[in-house]
Amino acid sequence: MNPTIALLAHIDVPPRLLASLIVLGIVLVIWIFKAMFSSPTVTRTAAPSCTTCGQQAHWLTPQNYWNCMRCNTPVQPAMTGGPQPMPPQQAQPQGPTCATCGGPGRWLADSNAWGCDRCRQLIQPR
Repeated sequence: MNPTIALLAHIDVPPRLLASLIVLGIVLVIWIFKAMFSSPTVTRTAAPSCTTCGQQAHWLTPQNYWNCMRCNTPVQPAMTGGPQPMPPQQAQPQGPTCATCGGPGRWLADSNAWGCDRCRQLIQPR
């Protein structure tokens, strides 16, 4: 006989404690298997609205997406932390126009002067 088993055989464990430990072990095993084989629970707050008709979308669990029941189209929820639309750009101050072609001038920082992209020459100040 294995000496370890022989040592455990001589430990007196009260029957109620032994029964409680066995029940606790069974409950723990069931809880672990349930956690391993169940689908994760996802909490959703508010359903998005359909971009086509404005109806509230419904979550389709097997397909795993939002769908509008009125027009039967998939609905994407609004993004809350992603890219935001760019604000409208303010009008750039107008520079001089080219005397040769009449095209708009562009500031060339390396030359410290205005230039014409069409004629590829510097615009002389007036």
